[in-house]
Amino acid sequence: MKTSNIIKIAFATFVVGGILTLFVDGKQNRRTNENDFLKNKRIVYSEKDANFSYKEFPLQAFSVVVAENGSDLHVDQSDSQTIKVQYDVKKSTPAKLYEIKNDTLHIYKGLRLFVKCKNLNVIIGNKPFWVGVNNFTPDSLSIKMSGGSLFFNSYGYDKTKASKKLINIGVVANDSAYVQINNIQLKNITVKLNNAEMNMYCSAKSSNVKLENHAKYFSFDNFEKFTIENDTTCKLNISTRL
Repeated sequence: MKTSNIIKIAFATFVVGGILTLFVDGKQNRRTNENDFLKNKRIVYSEKDANFSYKEFPLQAFSVVVAENGSDLHVDQSDSQTIKVQYDVKKSTPAKLYEIKNDTLHIYKGLRLFVKCKNLNVIIGNKPFWVGVNNFTPDSLSIKMSGGSLFFNSYGYDKTKASKKLINIGVVANDSAYVQINNIQLKNITVKLNNAEMNMYCSAKSSNVKLENHAKYFSFDNFEKFTIENDTTCKLNISTRL
């Protein structure tokens, strides 16, 4: 066989093998992330556990939440304005767990806190251990994460109901932050990641994404318009529903 033919065959094998590797890696990444979401979704905090006790306190109105370093926060939309503290017999209770300044609720580390509120327009994370936000449908929401993890979920998702209201979300994340958005129907989403990772499992009319400094972005659903700007250090994975 001629040397030129051998080179052509070897090159073709390399290209096909590379495509298959990327395809398998993409499917594996999608399955891993979906499994992670299901795992997170199944988290249940039983109030019958002897190690925990709970006490609920009323809150004045606020529209901004700041999850401070190491805080563990779970937020649900509700007509009430309350905060429930999960006291742990294995942990001492810090002198300050939370406070409201003007229109902003600050959450501090030490114990797990469950917040219910009517409105939420801005979420800021300063290296929180965990922020979980459930079933909010604001007109617009701004998420700013400097480290830590945030999960935005709609567990009772219904496409027919959700389609009646489209949400605008802006996400800015850096310092190895992780953001995951599930089951929300979006009008517009703007994402800016700098050394951060975001996974999105929801549809959007328009997506505008900017990645830099080893950022990672994974999207699994449909969109009408998608704009991306990234440098060579970043990873992008798009998988649409049929």
